[in-house]
Amino acid sequence: SSEVERRKSGQLSGSTVSCPELNKLLEPTSLNDPWRQSRLPNDEAYGCHYYPQDSSPEIDNRCARSLNTPRFMILGDSHGQHLSYGFRWPLYTQPRDMISFTAGGCPSILNHSIPWEHRPRLTPILCSDVNDFFVNIASKKNPTIVILHNQWAIYIDEKRYSIDQLADYLKMKINVVREKIKPKTILIVGVVPIWTPSLPAAFAKVKGDNPKSCPEYIKNGLVDVDKVNSMLSKVAKENGALYFDPHSVLCNGQGCRTYVDDELTTFDYGHLSLPASSIVAAAIRDFTRDI
Repeated sequence: SSEVERRKSGQLSGSTVSCPELNKLLEPTSLNDPWRQSRLPNDEAYGCHYYPQDSSPEIDNRCARSLNTPRFMILGDSHGQHLSYGFRWPLYTQPRDMISFTAGGCPSILNHSIPWEHRPRLTPILCSDVNDFFVNIASKKNPTIVILHNQWAIYIDEKRYSIDQLADYLKMKINVVREKIKPKTILIVGVVPIWTPSLPAAFAKVKGDNPKSCPEYIKNGLVDVDKVNSMLSKVAKENGALYFDPHSVLCNGQGCRTYVDDELTTFDYGHLSLPASSIVAAAIRDFTRDI
């Protein structure tokens, strides 16, 4: 649609299109997180993100105050959280029709019972407990479209699951969502472009090798996620869900998008920046416009 094309060209942000500054690429990635930049208000109407340090009453209150009867509901890990940003960006121009229930390191699949082992633990909370809680809250919200989005590949790369196990757990999750949340449609969003060790590092190397260059698309540093995305597409088709591949709007024959306006598409290995997330969100709105 025209909105998708305008977002892809950066025209909705109002800023001048220019190459990202090399010194900004080398800043600590935490400085580029939109929450830390206070670029998005912490509006509980849009849902909640579960952090390991949260107590049950805190998260319960935050999630319960989210909008009822949203058009879109996102369930996922921190990548689901970053996708939700795009449904709100640019600020004050998007309809308030999305809520998200997400938890860092916890994919929205059934039977994911591994604790947040890579993070400081204050309480022994399992991802399965968090997901059960989200489904319980979500069942009261009556969404039209439930979006399942995670960094699916990382749970295979970290050897938590084989690709077949992940497919089986996703099938079960689809059934639970259909039975308990009862949306009109379930949409699985595939893995976004993943970079090793990070997009800032890959882009800085290109700039370092040729300071005058500013490639909008590159292949160097991209991780091959085709096998995982093919599995997700197959699971969706076989289980009555829809599938959307973010690569369809972020990549082309030259590689994947490196920046929109003067901002990189991710500040680390793959969490979408606000402009990149808005491109994907606009495409999803367009993809589901007849639902």
